[in-house]
Amino acid sequence: MKNKLLKSGAGLLMLFMATVVSGQTIKEGVGPLSNKAAKGFTMQGTTFDENGQVNVLYKIKGDKKKDELFYELYSFDKDLKFLEGKSVKEPKVETMPDRTMQGLRAWVGGLSSFDVLSMKLKVLIKRENQKWDYKKQKYVTDKVISEEVVKLKTEAGRNYLGVAEYKNEETDNLTVLAYYETGDKKNPKQYVLLNIDHDGGVKEKNIEVTGAYSMVFCEEISEEAPGKNVGKQDFVVVLAPKTGNGDATKYVYLHYDIKGTLKNKVEFTSPSSNMLINSVDVKNGEVFMSALSTKSKEAYEEVFKDYASIGNPGANDDGNFQLAKYNKAASEEMDFLHLLKFSGNKMIFATTAPISDFKAKKQIAVGEKSG
Repeated sequence: MKNKLLKSGAGLLMLFMATVVSGQTIKEGVGPLSNKAAKGFTMQGTTFDENGQVNVLYKIKGDKKKDELFYELYSFDKDLKFLEGKSVKEPKVETMPDRTMQGLRAWVGGLSSFDVLSMKLKVLIKRENQKWDYKKQKYVTDKVISEEVVKLKTEAGRNYLGVAEYKNEETDNLTVLAYYETGDKKNPKQYVLLNIDHDGGVKEKNIEVTGAYSMVFCEEISEEAPGKNVGKQDFVVVLAPKTGNGDATKYVYLHYDIKGTLKNKVEFTSPSSNMLINSVDVKNGEVFMSALSTKSKEAYEEVFKDYASIGNPGANDDGNFQLAKYNKAASEEMDFLHLLKFSGNKMIFATTAPISDFKAKKQIAVGEKSG
C-alpha cells in the first residue's frame, strides 16, 4: 500500500520565512502520514529546536481511554528533509468538576444597522453551566441558564456610548471606557470609566481631564516583571484637544490599572497636532508607542475620527460604524513616523522621522516590483 503523504505545516512556515529572507528561495518538506493521523484532527503546533530541526505535533484519535491524549510527532531537519514520525501520548492534565459561571460582555450597537449607528452601550449578563472536556483540556458550555442584555444610561437618562472594555481576570468584572453626549458645545463628549459587576451594578467616574478632547488611542497593556512570566492588567488612554481647546499639540496620556484607578498622567507636547497612535508595548515597566501623522497643522479631530475599539456582535470588526470611519481616515497616506516612551509620570522622548526617508532606502528583491 502506498504511504499517504503529509505536506508539512512546518514546510509552509519555512516557505514564508525563506521568502522573506531571500526573496527567491522556496522550501517545502514532505513526510509519510500514518493511517491514524489521516483520520486525525488538526496539527497542534510547530516547534524549532536549537539545531534548526522542525517538529510538527499532530493530534490523532487514539482509543477511548480517558487518561491520555494521543499525538504523532513529525520531525524535519533544517533543510526540511523528513527525518521521522512517531506516536506520542501525554497524560491527561486534570479532570475538573462541572461548574456554573457568570459572564459579562460589553459592546456597541446590536444586530440592526440602526443600533450600530446609534453607538449605544449594551452589556450582556450571562450565567451558564460548563463541563470539562478532557480531550480539549478546557471547559465548554453545557447549558445557558440565563442571559440578559442591559442598555446603560446615565442618571440623567443619557445613553452611554462605548469605546472599549477591559475584563478583570481576577473578579471577572468589567471596566468600560465610554462617553455620553453632554449638549455642551464647549465639551460635547464627557469620557467616563464604568465599573460593572455581575449583578448589573454600575459605578461611574469621569476620566482625569477637563475640557473637550478627542479619543486618540486606548489599549490594554501587560506590565511584566523582569524575568517573570507574570503580568499585571493595565490600560492606557491618549487624548488630543479638540479645536478651540487651546494648543492642538497638548496631548494627555493616562495610565490606569484594570479597576480604573489612575496610576500615571502625563500632559505632553505631541510631535504633531494630528498624531495617530497605532501600537503600544511595555518593557521593564516603561511604555512605548508608535504613531503616524500628516503634514497638516489642524487638530486631531479635523484630520482623523475618534478612536473606538469596542466591537458590534452582529458584524465583523468593520461593523462598528465609528471604528469604520476611523479606519478609513487612518488609511490615508501619512508623512511622518513617531516613537514615544513614557516612564511613570514622565514622557522620556517623542521622535519624528519623515516616511520619505524610509522610502528612499527601500530595496526591492530580484523578481519583485515593489518593496
